[in-house]
Amino acid sequence: MPAQDIGARRVAAASDAPYASRAAAATPTLAARADDNNDDTLPAGGLTVTKPPQNAGESYYKIAPHVSVTFGWSYTSLKTTPSQLFVVASCSQNGYTYPIAPSPSGIPGTATDVTWYPYGYHMSAQGNGQPDLAAAKYRLLIYDEQGPSAAAKGGRFAPNNGVEFAMYYPQAYTPLSEWTCGSCNGASSLSPRSSALVAWAMTLLTGVLAALALWPA
Repeated sequence: MPAQDIGARRVAAASDAPYASRAAAATPTLAARADDNNDDTLPAGGLTVTKPPQNAGESYYKIAPHVSVTFGWSYTSLKTTPSQLFVVASCSQNGYTYPIAPSPSGIPGTATDVTWYPYGYHMSAQGNGQPDLAAAKYRLLIYDEQGPSAAAKGGRFAPNNGVEFAMYYPQAYTPLSEWTCGSCNGASSLSPRSSALVAWAMTLLTGVLAALALWPA
């Protein structure tokens, strides 16, 4: 074989080397995509809150002994079941996020409801120096092990934050004798002395009018 042909082949092989290395480096990326459970032909998976209904108005829950709150949901368009679910309540008034799921490690990814005892948290928070529940509005957040900010992918679980609710503390019983009307006008809150003066003035006015009526024309 002529020397120039051998040299040409060496040059060609050297020029092809960068492309060969790029192709080899691309193989793991292709393999990772093949192993991904994401399916672009499916809508993003997730759940719809059914209790309280996600499209209903705002619900109000009492923070009181023996009063529990249950949140329920159904899954939609899931190709892959989450390993764990995390359920929390976010309060915009104080910026705190409160755990609803009973375990810090979450609940099984197949669960369809969770029951929360707000008063139990209220009592433990006071004893442990944790942020107490505020009488305010909250947003329900349900997400999986990918986190609350995971991007929506076809067939994969997407976080849900579509439900708002409010919490309140019931007021203590007040006897009628101790009750005061905060929205009543000043006339209904006259002191006994003021009431006596009004009665005296009305009596005097009545007497004057009667005297005028008897006065000869």
